Amino acid sequence: MLRKVHLVFIVMLVLGLTLTAPFLLMATNDDVDKGLDMMLAADAIGGVKAKGGGRLLVFIGPYEPGYVLRSKGVAEVTHPTTGDWCIKPKASWKVGEVVPAVSVEWSYSSGASLLAYWRSDGAGCPEGYIEVYTLDFSSGTPVQSDNVAFTVVIP
Repeated sequence: MLRKVHLVFIVMLVLGLTLTAPFLLMATNDDVDKGLDMMLAADAIGGVKAKGGGRLLVFIGPYEPGYVLRSKGVAEVTHPTTGDWCIKPKASWKVGEVVPAVSVEWSYSSGASLLAYWRSDGAGCPEGYIEVYTLDFSSGTPVQSDNVAFTVVIP
């Protein structure tokens, strides 16, 4: 009987580690509570609001495509390719007439030689979307990367 209990315990332990390992292995620059933030991110566009006076505010983490941690004025975030993000504002302004401020966010990013920048022509996104590229320079040359958390603000 004791062997059966041990076997059941070992099987449950292995299954638990197998299911949680991907989340435990995601290294970031700071020790952040990924579990809590992943639960919050599920409804970020419609639920977790960013506070501030901007017309559009969005904080995107690197864990999975479209991982929105906080947002305001954002209808949708898509991720067509590695390091390429498309952000659709809720408002119907002409995207070509806005000037977003884009910045790398340190705590959720993985690496030190990172860059996030706005592409004014938005060529990689559908019309009406703001395009952001994320890059990693750690190899000495820029490589598009999904390990970059970033923020976008349109005042």
